[in-house]
Amino acid sequence: MNQKMNQRFQENQRKMQSKPSKATLLQKVKETKSLRSGTVQTPVEESLQETIEHYKNLYKNMKAECEKLKKEQKNKPAQHSKQNKKEEILQQEIENKKQEVFLLRQDLTDEQKRRKETEQLLSQWKKKYQELETDNNDLQITHKKTSEHLKIITSKIDSYRSRNENFEQKRRKLSKSLKEMNERVQALENSKKRALLKNSDMQHYINSILQLRPEVIISYLYDELSLNNYGNYSDIPLLNRQVLTMSYAQKMKRASVKKKEGKKASEITPIPMFGYISLAEPESAHKWRFVSIDNESYEIINKTSYPVQEGMPIAAVVNEENGTAMLTWVYGNVGEMKRDKERESLREKRRQDVVKEEKTTYLQMEPVSVLLLTAHQGVKYRDRLQKHGVEVEWMDPFEKNMSHIRAKASSYDYVYLFIDHTPKALKQQLMDEFADNQDKIQIFYSGNIQTVLTRTRYLALAKSMENTPTFKRLEITMKQKLTMFQ
Repeated sequence: MNQKMNQRFQENQRKMQSKPSKATLLQKVKETKSLRSGTVQTPVEESLQETIEHYKNLYKNMKAECEKLKKEQKNKPAQHSKQNKKEEILQQEIENKKQEVFLLRQDLTDEQKRRKETEQLLSQWKKKYQELETDNNDLQITHKKTSEHLKIITSKIDSYRSRNENFEQKRRKLSKSLKEMNERVQALENSKKRALLKNSDMQHYINSILQLRPEVIISYLYDELSLNNYGNYSDIPLLNRQVLTMSYAQKMKRASVKKKEGKKASEITPIPMFGYISLAEPESAHKWRFVSIDNESYEIINKTSYPVQEGMPIAAVVNEENGTAMLTWVYGNVGEMKRDKERESLREKRRQDVVKEEKTTYLQMEPVSVLLLTAHQGVKYRDRLQKHGVEVEWMDPFEKNMSHIRAKASSYDYVYLFIDHTPKALKQQLMDEFADNQDKIQIFYSGNIQTVLTRTRYLALAKSMENTPTFKRLEITMKQKLTMFQ
């Protein structure tokens, strides 16, 4: 009996030794974590299952043998001490085996838990793998489309490069042409500057004709004088006498101002008085007096180169304040004096009629537009010019910038610049701006409403005469004069 038990024990020992150890089994279980996929069992799992079944069967066999031995022991109560000792050893080994089986069960349970976690992770990774597969497919489709677009873009770039080369060639030709044009423009500019410098005197002459300046009119009359028309110049002596009268009146006014030491001078009327010359004292041949037609006597204070005699008809300018007179003209006979007196009377009457008419109704001027630039009495000038039908606007040049003034000035026929009430630099700036039409800028050195009206009337008349036969005759004369500057 003991021999049989020993044999069985030895056989079980050999079987246990032939089986893999616990560490080996654990290592194999860990290796299977990375190899599992889905519910299909790997060879390692199958081996582990077989080992678990083997231990179960072994446990059942051992338990059955233990029960059998217990029955045999009950049937044989008396046993030798040696046999009991072996049985105790065997029993101890059985307990150890049980303990090992328990540990293996625990390891198996832990392994199953880890397996579930691994399966969950594997499921997540599968899901991510599917998403990555989908993204990869989308990327491949996008890559394919992008490749097609890239081919199209590359083709367009090549086309643009070809076109750009053509454009570059055209640009070089245009640059060359532009350079040549710039050189031609520069040459033309230089020619223009030379022409402007050469024709500056000519332009001045043209502007003088357009403004009907007295010196130009006199020059024109002088050039037009001939045997065929000299009879039309019969009023020239009257003009000459009137000029001398104004000259002597100005001299008398200056002398009066100097004598008054800067105070307001007595009013000197620049209209000649007519009368006779008479000796102050019969015995004094060098002291002459002027006796007017109204028998008013004045001392003649200026020297004359004319040979005078008692009772000769003369014209003079008088200063009623101090009883002096300046001889302006000596007539050859009384008839000449009477004709001049009649003409002066008519001229004075017309002047008085104009003054009287302006007091009641304002004479309308020819169409003309004016821009007033002054910081003093601008409203006064504007209102008075508007009453005469002039299109006028007033601006204070200290309140407006230069660009605004230029923009306004370009839309008016004339710009009135009052020097004493405008910025100093404004005159030169406007002259530079309107260099091709400098007569557009009219300069006023003193503010006087009568001066403004007179010049406006003159400019309006000159502007209205541009297309008249008189102007055309002046233009023909001008063209003849131009030959002198060429």
